[in-house]
Amino acid sequence: MLDLPLIESKIARPLLRTDVLERPRVTAALERAAKAGVVLVSAPTGYGKTVAVSAWLRNRPAAWVSVDEDDNDPLRLWRYAAAALGADLASGPLEANIDALAELDVPLVLEDVHVLTDRRCLATLAHATRVMPRLVLISRRDPPIRIARLRVQGGLGEVRAETLAFSTEEAAYVLGGGDATAITERTEGWPAAIYLVALWLRNGGNPNTLPRHHLSELVTTEVLAGLEADLHDFLVRTSVLPRLSAPLCDHVLEIDDAAQCLQRLLDANLFLVALDDDAGWFRYHPLFRELVRRELPDPAPLHRRAAAWYDAHGHPEEAVEHARAGGDHALAADLVDRHHIALTRTGRTATLLRWVRELPESELADRPVTLLAAAAAAGATGRPPFEVERLLAASQRAREARPDAWTPFHETMAAITAALARDENVPAALAAAESAVEHADDDLAVGALATLAAMQLDTGDEPLARRTCARALMHPTAERRPHGFASALSTLAITEVAAGRLPAAREHADQALAVVRSMGNIDSRIDARAHAADAIVARAEGRLGRAVRAAEAALKLHPRGAFRARILLELAQIRAARGELGRAETTLDEARTLIADCEDAGGMPALAERVAGSLGAGTLGAPAEPLSPAEELILLQLPTSRSNTEIAADLFLSPNTVKTHLKAIYRKLGAHSRTEAVHRATALGLLKNS
Repeated sequence: MLDLPLIESKIARPLLRTDVLERPRVTAALERAAKAGVVLVSAPTGYGKTVAVSAWLRNRPAAWVSVDEDDNDPLRLWRYAAAALGADLASGPLEANIDALAELDVPLVLEDVHVLTDRRCLATLAHATRVMPRLVLISRRDPPIRIARLRVQGGLGEVRAETLAFSTEEAAYVLGGGDATAITERTEGWPAAIYLVALWLRNGGNPNTLPRHHLSELVTTEVLAGLEADLHDFLVRTSVLPRLSAPLCDHVLEIDDAAQCLQRLLDANLFLVALDDDAGWFRYHPLFRELVRRELPDPAPLHRRAAAWYDAHGHPEEAVEHARAGGDHALAADLVDRHHIALTRTGRTATLLRWVRELPESELADRPVTLLAAAAAAGATGRPPFEVERLLAASQRAREARPDAWTPFHETMAAITAALARDENVPAALAAAESAVEHADDDLAVGALATLAAMQLDTGDEPLARRTCARALMHPTAERRPHGFASALSTLAITEVAAGRLPAAREHADQALAVVRSMGNIDSRIDARAHAADAIVARAEGRLGRAVRAAEAALKLHPRGAFRARILLELAQIRAARGELGRAETTLDEARTLIADCEDAGGMPALAERVAGSLGAGTLGAPAEPLSPAEELILLQLPTSRSNTEIAADLFLSPNTVKTHLKAIYRKLGAHSRTEAVHRATALGLLKNS
């Protein structure tokens, strides 16, 4: 599978200076917090969070990831986390990968998690807080991952600004002069401000006339003013770079002495942090960088040269971000054009969509393939249909400007994407799927046929859907096309249930789930189909616990339209079979509302009426295995208040025999308790209303 290269400095632990202030009380606070498992170090910028954690973990094994805005893509985020832990992401769901990383039992530090806003990223982070035994989150604010619940459960240790603030004694050590008490009071112990005051004092400032400037003024009028001109220029112009190396700085600034400048900044203790021992990567303290950047009148040319450097060195993601920041939208669009396949094939759809959304329309007007890739990515990640349709329409307009860029492959891909987006209008989706099959070559034949089969199933024509699935699965490339392969297996499993071939249905459903797990979370629609097939097969087998879990898993993947209605109708039947008649009716009503909102839900209205009839008549089928005469006698006793011993005496059986029969009844009815067995048997018509 294609992938994009790692930025090694993102997973390098920040190096501590030899003269760093020792803070035993902060280290002790972190040590106490670590007993909870998850450590949250949360404070505004400038409180020394990173230094405190680095000092605490000094001489201990630990993995470190410097999180940035590009990590709002779950595959990218956890690929870096895995690399920091010395592992690789395996094929399969991210949650399973996080579980595997947890078994390594190495502390994982995620720095700057406040930049994470993507819903899926935050969901994986929340999962990590539940399973990872040693997780450290450094953030400017509490991440939205149910921190309160984690705290109540005793799984969270916290270190906040009041602990990280300098005491008078610590401030005195840093200041080396002046009235530490007064300065600490005026800055409220804010470490960044105290360090800046210390620099001002070191450069000749009078401690008795401490300026009352705002912090930014203190930096610009006092600290920077005291630097040599060339170093001042270097610091200000390199402030556009989140991470620095001498070769990068030489190229961006068009100089040849960046290595010496970086060393001088280190010697001057100007908030430059070394990120590794030998590769020569650094970063400025975030607050210092933010303040210094205000001195830069026009950062655009510097960003453009940084984009060119990253592009030449094989790091397209960083190149795109700098091109965008520098206003070079043409270069950004070219980079997206060149790398969208790698992003799509590795599931990095969030990154691709963000790039396309933020590019000017003028730069995309003649890039139909990029727009089509974005439309497919939007569909795969469950974006609203209107967004998919908008991107598809834009790709068609761009196609007119660049007809040479459009091939039968792209025509097929557009038709498949349209079919999957039009899930609220089954006839329109069916027509698009038929068009996809008409234009498909070997690369997309399996996907096109699988899409057509899914639409045929939604119309209610199960025999035709089964035949189309057979065509897809018999194609020579079927197993090398996991998306189409899994979708066809899922649809086939559902049709086999309708045909009464349960062993074959189970085999296909299990294979679909296995293929989905091997792909990872690349396409939520295919995940949903596999779980829905599992639910339908499990209900037919009488495995109601598994059925309800599978149906709920499918719904969590946010399918829409007719297919979501099918899952809800299945869940209604599962709940009724479990004796949860009230919940079954509620779920049925939800499905009917969804069907009514569809432009044309295909065969779903008829299916809803059949389900409603089954619920009303209590004819939900029979147990997977019939009850024996003895089991039927015991079943009749369950609605009573008699104990097992009393039932045994009444039927002239031993208590152990009754217990054995009860286990068999529970298994055959898919129940886990006496009450559940009574409800299930009542729903199946084996007992009168109890």
